[in-house]
Amino acid sequence: MKFLKNWAWCQLSVILLGIKYMVISPLVLPFVPQGGVRAAGRAFTFFIFVNVRHERPFLRRIVYHEFRHVWQWQHHPMIYFRWMAHGINVPYHDRGFEKDARAFAKSLGKHGDLKAFYHIPK
Repeated sequence: MKFLKNWAWCQLSVILLGIKYMVISPLVLPFVPQGGVRAAGRAFTFFIFVNVRHERPFLRRIVYHEFRHVWQWQHHPMIYFRWMAHGINVPYHDRGFEKDARAFAKSLGKHGDLKAFYHIPK
């Protein structure tokens, strides 16, 4: 039952975030491919994969973080692609799209770190 409640909560949160930030709300899938049980989440264009077995406070941060990646993709696809191509030499944790998503999740959607997102190393 907890599994279904968490999944429903995640999906509703994503729908509300989608309305607020003008994003085509992705479908929340309650598992993480290639991540096993320990992985928290992954985002792909119209899907957010979330390990819904986590507790609600941690789950909230995961949903906001992965939603931000969907927002980045839908609102700034060229910058997102440039990060995918040019960010290879930057440690994953230090990449601008990750810094932006972490800031967005930490603030619970109040702000991201667009300066980091827009700054792509040459």
